[in-house]
Amino acid sequence: MLYESNVNDSGMESSDNELSGSCDILPDMGYGNENIEMYALHIAEDDGEVDMDFPSLDSREPVTKFGFSKLALVEKDLPPPTSPKSAFVVTVFVPNRGFNKFQVENMNITLKEILNKIIKRRKIKIRPGLNYNLEKQNEPGISLDLDATLASADTMEFCLVRENSTRAETITVSDETSGMADSLTSHQYKSFIVNMIHKLRANTEVQLGISGEKVEIDPVVGKGTAKFFKQRAVTHDADSIASCDIIEEKSTGNILCKAVFRLTYLTGHDYKHHDFETDTKTAKEIVHKINNILELKLSPIRKEYVSFREKKSNRRSFRDSFTSS
Repeated sequence: MLYESNVNDSGMESSDNELSGSCDILPDMGYGNENIEMYALHIAEDDGEVDMDFPSLDSREPVTKFGFSKLALVEKDLPPPTSPKSAFVVTVFVPNRGFNKFQVENMNITLKEILNKIIKRRKIKIRPGLNYNLEKQNEPGISLDLDATLASADTMEFCLVRENSTRAETITVSDETSGMADSLTSHQYKSFIVNMIHKLRANTEVQLGISGEKVEIDPVVGKGTAKFFKQRAVTHDADSIASCDIIEEKSTGNILCKAVFRLTYLTGHDYKHHDFETDTKTAKEIVHKINNILELKLSPIRKEYVSFREKKSNRRSFRDSFTSS
């Protein structure tokens, strides 16, 4: 629909909140939604062509604020329907350790497969004589048949428990401390002081700020800061981060004291990375925190990167086996 508004000599419309004057209604183009939230006002040319180079006008503002004589009422583009492959999201809670979400292709997956996914994702140590099971999140104390399908469970939320144990008992997860668990279970902002590694100049001390939405790298300005190389502040949206991994551990004698971790991110069509160094405990906490955020966000960039890395590893293994033979 094209609306034409009256504007007086001062350039102001005759009403603060309504368009007045002529109202040209285009032929019925199939608009039939009575929900006004499904429409937006755009700037229009004199011939009625909608100028889509500009965003729609803010519906909370008075029309007089914009000063345009012609506006078009445009039906918003509806998002495509969710495909069945991405429609099923399973949540598994881990007592005292937060939760993980998984996408499954269909409801015929068995609960045993879901159990194996959470054990693998959490890197849980399976000790002899210790087994794990699933319960419905809202039905504590009742173990489920692991051969049953997800469809038969009539729920998408489960809790991981150790056999012959209660939810109150702590599940042992490899290389976790209580400090790390706090980081894993919260997307609240937390900052760390680490050293950013550079190839051609001295390392710089930075503050690494991590939240569920972004990762911020801010230089720490202080005594001894390099005068010729100033580290710029950098922010990466969580959706652009592909992975975070420890790539090197340094030891003094038999004691691990330092670790180098790598933050890989997508910029344009290329994967790039930052390398950082800090004490081993802090490095592991940062890596666990960032990876937990990526898992909960079901990041497509992370999924693509993991697939890319697996293919690269398979090609390398094939080449090595071929050359050795």
